[in-house]
Amino acid sequence: MLRLSFNLMLVLSFLLSACHGPDREPGRPIEVLIDEAGVSHIYGATDEDAFFGAGYQMASDRLFQMETLRRFSLGRLSEVIGEPGLERDRQARTFDLPLWGRADAELTRAVDPERAGLIAAWVKGINRRIEEVRSGEAPLPFGYGPKEYDFLPEPWDGADPYIVLKGAGFALDKTIEFEVAMSIISVLYPRAFNSVQVFKPAHPVFGLPPEDRPTSCEIPPDGLHSSDAKQPGEWTASKDGKLRGLGTLARGLVAPPRPAGSNNWAVDGRFTGTGRPLIAGDPHLSFDFFGAPYPMHINSADAGGTFDVIGFAYPGTPGIALGHNDRVMWTATSAFGDVNDIWKVRRCDDGIFVGEGIFVGDECMPTTERTERVVVRDPGGPAGRGRVETMVYEEVEGFGVIIPQEVIEIPLVGPYLMNWTGFEARPARWFMELNRVSSLDAFEEAVDRMREMNNAFVAADATGIAYRVGVEVPLRRDTGGGRAPWKAMDARDGGSLWTGEMLPRSRMPGSRAPEQGWLATANNDPFGFTGDGRIDNDPWFYGAFFAPAYRAKRIEDELARLTRRGGVTLEEMKALQMDLHSTLADDLLPLLAEAHGRIGDDERLEKFGGRSDLDRLVRLLTMEWDRRMARDSAGALAFHAFLHFLTAQTIGDDISLAYDFAVNLQAVFVIKVAAMAIGGAYPEGEMILQGGRDFILLTATSRTADWLIRSFGGVDPSGYAFADRKATCFDDAFGYGMAVFTKPTDGGEDTLNVSQNILFSETADEWVTTYVSVERSVGTFAEDGTPMAFVNFPVGARADPHSPETRSANEEYIEGRYRKLLFRRDEIEAATVERYELTY
Repeated sequence: MLRLSFNLMLVLSFLLSACHGPDREPGRPIEVLIDEAGVSHIYGATDEDAFFGAGYQMASDRLFQMETLRRFSLGRLSEVIGEPGLERDRQARTFDLPLWGRADAELTRAVDPERAGLIAAWVKGINRRIEEVRSGEAPLPFGYGPKEYDFLPEPWDGADPYIVLKGAGFALDKTIEFEVAMSIISVLYPRAFNSVQVFKPAHPVFGLPPEDRPTSCEIPPDGLHSSDAKQPGEWTASKDGKLRGLGTLARGLVAPPRPAGSNNWAVDGRFTGTGRPLIAGDPHLSFDFFGAPYPMHINSADAGGTFDVIGFAYPGTPGIALGHNDRVMWTATSAFGDVNDIWKVRRCDDGIFVGEGIFVGDECMPTTERTERVVVRDPGGPAGRGRVETMVYEEVEGFGVIIPQEVIEIPLVGPYLMNWTGFEARPARWFMELNRVSSLDAFEEAVDRMREMNNAFVAADATGIAYRVGVEVPLRRDTGGGRAPWKAMDARDGGSLWTGEMLPRSRMPGSRAPEQGWLATANNDPFGFTGDGRIDNDPWFYGAFFAPAYRAKRIEDELARLTRRGGVTLEEMKALQMDLHSTLADDLLPLLAEAHGRIGDDERLEKFGGRSDLDRLVRLLTMEWDRRMARDSAGALAFHAFLHFLTAQTIGDDISLAYDFAVNLQAVFVIKVAAMAIGGAYPEGEMILQGGRDFILLTATSRTADWLIRSFGGVDPSGYAFADRKATCFDDAFGYGMAVFTKPTDGGEDTLNVSQNILFSETADEWVTTYVSVERSVGTFAEDGTPMAFVNFPVGARADPHSPETRSANEEYIEGRYRKLLFRRDEIEAATVERYELTY
């Protein structure tokens, strides 16, 4: 890995700036065309002009959203929004995201001055708009008004984009919440934990095509083996202390943004109706992370520059994140490569070190203290003024930061140290690296350079398709016993520590599917290592926390069916992206039908006999319902309630103190464990099936029937629909902390048109989700090889929840209607509704 001292980076940066000069000669005006869908098309005479215009236009439309992401990364969000921002500020300060973002900025300026110059131009464009707002030349944007947060935007510093990128990378990378949860549950409930294989997918569906998956014969001579390393401790608190600890843990883990999921796939031209590839992608995130992505087109190529790229940008980050240029189209999902670990540490103080130290391996390493102060705005007070929270952090150079209790109260014997591969300077490549790729070869080379991106990319050009992951994953040589990187390890065990080596390219996911002819990822295990429920017997360790494979199973089944038939169309890709079929229903409902059929034959089920309401509900679920999680469906409502009653009945009593915490953290993961236990997927799963499978299935059905009677007066499907409870909350789409609206939508925990972490409660009037597809894109290629994308997105490009543009975009998003993303100049001119010129 490339490492430069701060002093060397500063010298190189100064010399480069001196060579290029601080000022730029004025050139031709930048053209901004806005089409009827609200998409901005920026035409610059040079690359820098285009990025200046892109920064200006993004700030014109989404400044508050950019502000909140910037403030989250700086740890200054609560200066503006008050108490709701404090947990995020604590996270940013704990892991010192500003320090590492500035280190990225200095390194990028030193080793990639062209990219740094484009980012600098982008910041200048942002600041031009901010100057207009602060001077009163432009009106206060959404979020800043006196009836909103009532403050003025600050100018951006040149390092701010890098800090934003570092913060976004950390939020997408961190698996600490899962590692802590696994540590707690395995210690608190060892019998239940050991009776299931929590990492085994619900279906053996994996990201790499069969021809590219590794085999067991590839295990190196010094490869992974099960160690007898010491386990890192136990939880000895009282019941009240455990509950309090879990509550604090939930607050610290769930409040900050965290990775969710996505779908993407591509079909080779030999199976399509046009003979050219098809590609589709829809990132799943919570709006309280980035908010809604921003549609934009950046073009300098028409005037001799090097950019002609369109798609979706994440406000606060430069370039186009997901989209296409004139040759290549790409999409991305979270790759879930494991890039952070936690260790239990023991303090040492032998008088040699000035401060306290901790044992790392068999060596006592000194810790350094860092003090941070966060201003929490008083209710009704001015922005930037309020009470001051003072926090002191301990760091161990080269090994990470000790997690303070006020950030994440880990209710196990501690303290705990966390390391992340991002705790170093890196060139800030991000998605900009893809904006100019001209072929699949160039795409793969670019992804390999994007070592800070924990994304699984799928791309296509007119000639083929490709899948690639380039993230830095530490090379772990032992993942057995106490060295399991999916939970807390013991820092005194030197074999559990990182060596600085990363997995080589040969051990990272990548394929062009030469035999299968299609590629798909849905946050599932790329290699198949988790298929046996173990991670300590594989050729190498890449990660453990993957999606349950319900979405991946549906994609695989449908792509296999369509490609066998041939002639796959763009409309079929749109339909698949909006698909509502529940794979969980396929797994569970046949078992429910069997259990219901045994009521008269099993005396343990006698209590369920003679119940017309239960019989009617079983008939609805197993015979009448089409297994689609549609908002107008009675079966979808009943099935979602049944899922949660079944999950609680199956494992709620086995992990009683941790159950609510686990469901709130990742509902579908907990549902998967229950469904697989019910389905007999675990060799020792009977240990958690008190009363037997049939009894649990029918008890869950009985509880669902009772709930329907209480809530709707009966179980007859004419009296209710999924939309009576389930809705998507679009709040935060234009910036964290700003209300937008809540609307009934389609989709379940396991469907391709997804709604994850739907907050289920028997007494709530509404079950709300915020984890959805934040944009959808489906693409193909024109005869000349130019990509053509068709999209829908949840809100308008401009930050105005009440505008006709947002109403139209939201309706198209909910109903699954797609618009062509206009790319050619003649198409754009014909659809332009607004234009202006901007001088750099």
